[in-house]
Amino acid sequence: MSSARYQYLGLAIITVLVCTALAQLASLGATTNGVVLATTAAWMLVRIAVLLVRPFPIDHWDSERAETMAMLRSVREQVARTPPGQVALIENQPFGLSRGFANMFPGWAGMFVVFFPDNTIDGRPVRFLVSEDDWERAQARDGRIAALVTRR
Repeated sequence: MSSARYQYLGLAIITVLVCTALAQLASLGATTNGVVLATTAAWMLVRIAVLLVRPFPIDHWDSERAETMAMLRSVREQVARTPPGQVALIENQPFGLSRGFANMFPGWAGMFVVFFPDNTIDGRPVRFLVSEDDWERAQARDGRIAALVTRR
């Protein structure tokens, strides 16, 4: 199984070094140049064949996208039920359960700050209800989430 994360910097450095070495070899003469070109062409054909037979899997994080859309839909629905001029109180829920991120992420409140920079929807302020422990943790960290959460 391939990793769900991709890191290209190491491969880019190796590629630059290999290309530099091949350019130096190719400059040694016509025969060496022909060998470098033939070897490079053969390598490319083999690499393309391997990619066609066994392509790289790309993780599109479909479950997280669906979870995000469901969270946004639920938050918008709850805010729409809140009378104008009142604060929309929403129960904070874990987020990232499918990847085990729930304990590392401040739940719906954390996702909310990504999508709504002024802590309001349709002119209604939004606050998330959290446990006493979560409230204290948020206050200790400070920042937007500290202002966004309210004790249950």
